[in-house]
Amino acid sequence: MASQPLLAGAGDPTAAVATFGCLTEAADENRCALSPDVVKGMVKDGYKVVVEAGCGMRAFFTDDSFKNAGARVADRATVISASNIVFTIIPPVEDFSKLKGKIVVGWVGRMLPDGKVMVEQANVAGVTLMDVTAVPRITIAQKLDVLSSQAKVAGIRAVIEASHSFKRFQAAEITAAGKYPPSQTFVLGCGVAGLAAMGQAKAMGSVVRAWDVRDVSDQAASLGASWVKVDFKEDGAGVGGYAKESSAEFQEAQRATFHKSARSATLSSPQPLSPEGLRHV
Repeated sequence: MASQPLLAGAGDPTAAVATFGCLTEAADENRCALSPDVVKGMVKDGYKVVVEAGCGMRAFFTDDSFKNAGARVADRATVISASNIVFTIIPPVEDFSKLKGKIVVGWVGRMLPDGKVMVEQANVAGVTLMDVTAVPRITIAQKLDVLSSQAKVAGIRAVIEASHSFKRFQAAEITAAGKYPPSQTFVLGCGVAGLAAMGQAKAMGSVVRAWDVRDVSDQAASLGASWVKVDFKEDGAGVGGYAKESSAEFQEAQRATFHKSARSATLSSPQPLSPEGLRHV
């Protein structure tokens, strides 16, 4: 296979160099690793695609939509045996013994404890893992940046779920029956998830305040949020634009500021993908 041109069979699915597979995820995972639109592009480029029956149902992709895109629909065992490369959201550890010699693309998180265990299990089983979280977070790779895309979804969902639990109006109401004040949302951490949370809360009519160890007050202001300042001089910016761990003195001043802000907030949204967000969940 390695000696053949990668796209030798472009435009002819029956002569594809490689076969891509897509498996149904675990019961608690609604996402699907491939969409019919992506499958259509793969087939156009000369690859065969085989998907497990029902793999996209929880993501509202029917088997017929995959067939119309050029994929073959089969059972799980057939997908595994027929594929050279298998696409998943979370690599199925329980199937590693059947995937020996194949490439599995999915969310591994190789630097995290669970991810390290998965890598070890893959090595033992002879499976090659491709970790989508390892894609460089640079401009030309934005469309492949799963950390950013999923963080954005998480930020929006956090506000929607908090609003459901709040069970009151978000926007200010002024009617003949009287007036009602807007909710107050406090967002801790202004990464991708935090910025998405700010935008969602503001769109729902809430008064939004935000804080981050880095001074990104301009980004918060662009989304209509006011900035909460911790009265302590320390640069919280780390390598590559990420936040770094704060000193004990800063954390004490931070807690005092958060306590004051949280007392007047009706919704608080910490962003747990950073050390600071984890500390205050």
